[in-house]
Amino acid sequence: VRVFGVQIRPELILLCLYLLFLVWKWLPNAQLSVYFFDVGQGDAVLITTKHNRHILIDGGPLLRYFNGPQDRTSTPSPPQSRSFRSKLASLLHPPSTPSQHNRVYYDAGKQTLLPALRKLGINKLDMVIVTHFDNDHVGGLNSILNEVPVGLVIDHGYTNAYPTWYKSLVGTTIPHLPLSKTDRDSYSISLDTDTILTLILPYPLHSLAKRSKNNRSLTVQLVHGDN
Repeated sequence: VRVFGVQIRPELILLCLYLLFLVWKWLPNAQLSVYFFDVGQGDAVLITTKHNRHILIDGGPLLRYFNGPQDRTSTPSPPQSRSFRSKLASLLHPPSTPSQHNRVYYDAGKQTLLPALRKLGINKLDMVIVTHFDNDHVGGLNSILNEVPVGLVIDHGYTNAYPTWYKSLVGTTIPHLPLSKTDRDSYSISLDTDTILTLILPYPLHSLAKRSKNNRSLTVQLVHGDN
């Protein structure tokens, strides 16, 4: 191949293009990006900093078939007391055989978050933050924690709320920071030179048992520059 009259081997051109790609991939992103995922009823948020640090807050739900789709921790309701949402979902996703009852029909981690992370080129998470342990926030994290390397998991530290699968992973194979064990009501983490993440525990550990799941939730404050 001739470029400006100079003969250049095709392999050298391909090598240069590959090196340019690597430089582009690893240059810091000038922007802080925050992604809010559509996981139905539930929450899942991804923060990506300009230095390619990735923080996932909650993981959306894991939903199963019962008499109608319910969350994985619920007891099937009798037909007369089923909610409109449950009735509608059972019409949209009817089990074709009895064996399909109690089978997963939506896993936010597997079906929404993992494909999104792959599309964004993210193959590890620096941090996963669990605000609280309602299924619509934590159900999808089982797939994430089993499939993606995670540097640290942070939660409120009230262990009675932990699902069984969570106890088997977090603090054993994955580093764990229970915020209530730090004896502080807030904990700030510098994500990069101008981005600070602050986690706030609304109540001390000894009073968490008296609070509802939602009222035990960690509050997450993200400050970037002057914002």
